[in-house]
Amino acid sequence: MATRRAEDDLTFDHGAPFVTAAHESFRATLTELVSQDAAAVWAPTGPWRGRKPWHVGCPGMSSLPRALAQDLDVKTGREVFAIAQEADGWQLQFTGAQPPVSADLLVVTTPAPQAVKLLGDHRLATTARDVKMVPCLTMMTGFDRQLGLLFDTLKAPSPELSWIIRNASKPGRTRLPEAWVVHASPEWSAEHLELDKQDFADLMFTLLAETVEVDLPKPIHLSGHRWRYAFASNPLGETFLASPEDGLFVGGDWCLGPLAEDAWRSGQALAAAIIDNL
Repeated sequence: MATRRAEDDLTFDHGAPFVTAAHESFRATLTELVSQDAAAVWAPTGPWRGRKPWHVGCPGMSSLPRALAQDLDVKTGREVFAIAQEADGWQLQFTGAQPPVSADLLVVTTPAPQAVKLLGDHRLATTARDVKMVPCLTMMTGFDRQLGLLFDTLKAPSPELSWIIRNASKPGRTRLPEAWVVHASPEWSAEHLELDKQDFADLMFTLLAETVEVDLPKPIHLSGHRWRYAFASNPLGETFLASPEDGLFVGGDWCLGPLAEDAWRSGQALAAAIIDNL
């Protein structure tokens, strides 16, 4: 879940556009977030809607994890390039001049390929290595006037695109400038994965115009984002991986599926296992 802020008060939810809940524990969490004004139900117009309510973060999708983490000491902007097992725990090594950090327990929730790289020759890496993840290229664009399109979302409108989303239609967002987010299909994303971000954003803008069959005005913003590990094409089929004797736990959405709720379920099960082993 991610929110990009740009010029002219534009905001783009360029990761998951919304979340749904099939399990009671996640429904209860979303209800609590709504009561905190960190989330709201979104009822977009469009030809396709699932049966479960769509929830979005307010004022952006990143508001959901931020609200969940409000009582935690979260450090961001630190790239872990290696982990090392010590006699009584683990050491995390960072890029740059940042000193290493030691911990009794280590939980790795990166995408599976990155987890495998960090785990090195640990036995959990062998299991995680079987999970394959597919990319998603995302285009963000904004206009200083409303386009007048008769939908807020389109799912799989073409072989090249998987979603077209009027970000400005979500609760808590400004209607103008009008922000749109477009996700490419896994196949198109894989084919164009190594292009410069602006180059694939330009291509996707053309695809957007062709799909909606409208002469789009000149955008006031156009950018791209590369999700190299967006979805697991073959999820692990287990809620998490664990080596309790080593104090090592590994999880993420890729254990169960492509949804935010899958990440939630993995995290809940993983946390319960840690508590049981304390």
